[in-house]
Amino acid sequence: MPSRSRTRSRSPLVSSVSKEYDEISIEADDQFDKEEDELSVIKQMEQMQKNMVQLDVGGYKFKTTKETITSIPSKLAKLMQIKSSNGIIPSYFLDKDPKHLGIILNYLRNNGRIDARILPDESSGLAGIMEECKFYGLVELESVVKKRLDMCRCRHVME
Repeated sequence: MPSRSRTRSRSPLVSSVSKEYDEISIEADDQFDKEEDELSVIKQMEQMQKNMVQLDVGGYKFKTTKETITSIPSKLAKLMQIKSSNGIIPSYFLDKDPKHLGIILNYLRNNGRIDARILPDESSGLAGIMEECKFYGLVELESVVKKRLDMCRCRHVME
């Protein structure tokens, strides 16, 4: 006698419970992923707090991280090598005009990329940034600003 294979179908109750279990499982996985992402962000923020640096530039206080300052070789990056005797990175005072430091910090935060839209349009502002770049030893940013300054000067000559 040939053997018959019988397939069992799930009862409606088992199917319903199984489906609900799958949905709960997916929701739990999503919740777990969300919590993991949140923990990752919190850990990154804790790390930033540990590596926070304060720059006092011309009497204005700027706070950033050691990673930002050291992202590109410069005089600022060399400053980060100086530590106090207890291992805490001190606050640094720089007797400079703070006017352009925000642009420089954005350049460092973006790993050497600069959005040209944040650079000033007038030649005096660009010349000021170029001087700061020379002081801090930021050669690539100085080159970008110089090109923009040359374009600005050309525009004024044409007008």
